[in-house]
Amino acid sequence: MHEGLSTTQKEGSIALYQNIVLKLTTEYSQPINDLPLLYRALRKTFIDYPILLTNVFDREDAEGEYSIFKIIEKPVKFSDVVSVRPGASEKQSPDMELRAMAGDKPRISEAYMKEVYETRFTLNLEDQILLKVLVVDQFNLTFVFEHIYSDGVPGIYFNQLFVENLAWVSDTKNDAEYVKKYGYLGGSNRDVGLDAILFDFSTDKGLILRPLPPLLDNYLPPLDLDYSNNDPNYFDKQIPLSESGKPLKKWPGLFPTTGNFKSAFHLINLTPEETSRVAATCRAHQVSVTSFLKVVQTLSLYRIFGDEYYTTQRVAVNMRRHLYLLKPEDFPPNDAILPYLEDPTLRFWGCCAHAGLAEPMAPVKNFSWKTVQKIHGHLQENIVNDKLNNTHTDFLNHKDAGRDEEFFTRGLNKPRPDAVKISNLGLVKTPVYKVGPEATPWTIENMVFSQDCGVMGSDFLLCILSTKKGGLNIVQTFIDTYEPDKESAEKYRHLTGKNLAWIPVLFKENILKYGVEEQKAVL
Repeated sequence: MHEGLSTTQKEGSIALYQNIVLKLTTEYSQPINDLPLLYRALRKTFIDYPILLTNVFDREDAEGEYSIFKIIEKPVKFSDVVSVRPGASEKQSPDMELRAMAGDKPRISEAYMKEVYETRFTLNLEDQILLKVLVVDQFNLTFVFEHIYSDGVPGIYFNQLFVENLAWVSDTKNDAEYVKKYGYLGGSNRDVGLDAILFDFSTDKGLILRPLPPLLDNYLPPLDLDYSNNDPNYFDKQIPLSESGKPLKKWPGLFPTTGNFKSAFHLINLTPEETSRVAATCRAHQVSVTSFLKVVQTLSLYRIFGDEYYTTQRVAVNMRRHLYLLKPEDFPPNDAILPYLEDPTLRFWGCCAHAGLAEPMAPVKNFSWKTVQKIHGHLQENIVNDKLNNTHTDFLNHKDAGRDEEFFTRGLNKPRPDAVKISNLGLVKTPVYKVGPEATPWTIENMVFSQDCGVMGSDFLLCILSTKKGGLNIVQTFIDTYEPDKESAEKYRHLTGKNLAWIPVLFKENILKYGVEEQKAVL
């Protein structure tokens, strides 16, 4: 183990962990199927942020069993990280609008997203990192992250850093500095093959100047502080009432939880103009787009949820935001958090998202801005609450039990914990980097974010982000196939796959109806 190059997780074992991956596909303004260029940009990104060079390893000592992030010590080949899909070398128009007019095949189809989610990472390996890069075509890359060390926000960090690094390494005047800081340039002719060594700890460790980020939990309130300040009437504890005034029962879910399922991914795109109108409508009603989409989806799922039940729904919260309220003078000179407080350009990596509190929601038969405003108020409470990790005390209390399989499998064959989870990464900033007077500037044209439901996740999942040029991209995820056994597969077939294909269609119709058409009427 190397000081500064490992981070300890004391929350329990990873032995029963099943991969959950998140995926971001990014479209660039310049061709990115230039492998030597990719090599140099990846190597720079990895060395600048060595958390990307880690895997997770089981450890055991006098304190018990635990896990650590550690930089892997065996060489990583370029091909261990990067895969080139068939047809990726075919030339396309460099202009996004011209590509669309020319009838280029869609880069990110729903079938493609489903295929990518077959990606699996193996923990405890000294020769595998927890990131894959797929060269989709001339202008698109897909980055697949293991969720255990990255939530969606670092996925955005990675893309913003990567396009900056692509621009930097493509400028030949930076070659000398690259060799000095990042070593191997790839030969005098810049030729790099897939069998090239991308990183070798034994020879490259001296290039790493930053330690791994500290654990976020060390800088948040103690887990035993109640997130609701012991308020019995906090919003997540309120059971909705029926129209007759009786408490509703919780929705039983689509079907019992099992590990034997596959997810379907449905991409919903709003054009930049439609996105601007939805945002303007939400601003006029003093609510967030997230709150609006949450209510619109609940309305769209009314046929599924029905009248008799309430549902619990979560909106993921970025907990790293609380770091930036800390003051450097409150910490000792060698504290690991100081670089992140003193350098605003330094990104704080790791999986620092909280799933959010489970908000009980009554059936939504008719759209109402009053309902959206109520949801928005609760979401604002979530965002500023730095004690949300109090909901994880069960893991803390159980950490000394070791590999207790029952602790992790107790939710199987029961309804999923929640009906809906939403993860909104917001508007992605896409700076423009100019390299020389003649070259096309480097920038991000479009992005799509998605993840799967997970074994113990929700029945429906929304992954959301927007870019200036690409508009609002929403990926709606639910179960495509459910086959724990032949009898169950037949019993629940009507709640899977193509039988639910009407949901994203109705969802988009309602977004436009209440977010765009209303704004037109106001104008």
